[in-house]
Amino acid sequence: MNAQPNVKVRQFLLALGLAAGLTSQVAWADEPETEGEVHVTAKSITTISREVVPGALNATEQQIPTMQILNLRGENIGGSGMFAYGSGFAAQQIASGSLPPARAADLAYGYVGWDGLDHKIRISVGRQFVFSGAPRYVFMDGASAIVRLPANLRLDVYGGTAAFSAFQNEFSAPVVGTRLAWMPWTVGHIAAAFQDVSGTTEATRRTVGTDASLRIKSLTFTGAYAYDLLGRGMQEARIDGTWRPFPWLGIYARGEARDPLAYLPRNSIFTAFVQRTDGLVGGGFDIKTPGALYGSGSYDRYIIGGGNLDGYRAQLNVGLRLNEQGTYRTGVTYNRMFNGDNGYDQARIWCRGELPAHLTAAVDLDSYFFFSPVRGVSQSLMATAALRYLPLRGLTAGLDGQVWTNPYYTSQVMALVSLTITDALFRPVPVAAPPPKKSDDDEGRSGYPAAPGIAINDRPLMRGAL
Repeated sequence: MNAQPNVKVRQFLLALGLAAGLTSQVAWADEPETEGEVHVTAKSITTISREVVPGALNATEQQIPTMQILNLRGENIGGSGMFAYGSGFAAQQIASGSLPPARAADLAYGYVGWDGLDHKIRISVGRQFVFSGAPRYVFMDGASAIVRLPANLRLDVYGGTAAFSAFQNEFSAPVVGTRLAWMPWTVGHIAAAFQDVSGTTEATRRTVGTDASLRIKSLTFTGAYAYDLLGRGMQEARIDGTWRPFPWLGIYARGEARDPLAYLPRNSIFTAFVQRTDGLVGGGFDIKTPGALYGSGSYDRYIIGGGNLDGYRAQLNVGLRLNEQGTYRTGVTYNRMFNGDNGYDQARIWCRGELPAHLTAAVDLDSYFFFSPVRGVSQSLMATAALRYLPLRGLTAGLDGQVWTNPYYTSQVMALVSLTITDALFRPVPVAAPPPKKSDDDEGRSGYPAAPGIAINDRPLMRGAL
């Protein structure tokens, strides 16, 4: 056990050292988002939980997983047109009882490329996500290129590996594809695409598709269709419409049908009620009043399980800005989901605010009520409190506490500690530009001293505190 914390410390120091090393190699600028630089974020997260698992271990287990995450990004680095994006993590779990310690490391994504000829060509190589046209659920480990041609034409070409349902075919299904689009954006666009995926029988696809959009004043329509030449069947079809009659009101409608291999991520046990939809139709709205009120709502009907189950989902969100700056907010959410067999009602209330001394606090109470018991449990409750402390620009410390009951843990208490460092911590503080002078006599000749923060001979008299 003594060696494991040392591993954790080494992992964090490695991530922090890499972040500092990368930031030391670039020229500092006034604003951290300026092109030509590499920007780095290093984060360490430790989650401490105690949980009871009914019907499995039937005992309390303490788990302390720790993860270090490193992100970097750069655009037009050094004015060369080169860009790079990357995200990697190293994880370690220290557990008592029968659960052995585990370590893992992975590159979530990372690629390098070149954007040149006045943005007419963009080439990238590495692990990347490519959603091109109608066959949109493609995960890439390879190369892609975008070429902007005359007459508002754009050509996309890519090749690598594909993954479909739950990414089960990753690294085992080579993919190549291309898309040609005509894009007069004041009117919309129209495009044709081709994609070939080989590998296992389940993953093999040869798809042709088209996608388009149309803008008519406050109306926008988008649509796509894909057809599998080998399976001789529709792979995907969807259409969306948005109408914004007023700047503060948007109304939309949508419909889609998918190939059963289409991937819908599961973020929690609750979205697992519907792992994928074979067909869907619905609509909704969003509203942002000139005052403090804002919100959104939607309703969808869908079929799943090869059309054997008919379900629906509805949601309503209402938020309120408690002060003019929007630093204090509160909101409520109601959500109902039914998958043709079981479902739940969800009620949530939350609030957040910025406190003195660079503190931000939030509380969240989230409850679920199941239509039918799940493992003998009819209700789930999740109560969370979070605190963020920003002592310096580019440095954030976080502390979260949560109490959760659900069908899989009769009770769980969790604490999450996080430390985030960005390269803004090492960059000079931006200095406000001097106001325009009315005449040469307004400064230096009038007999009045220059105000603090105003530059004289390009040297500021006073720089703001971090």
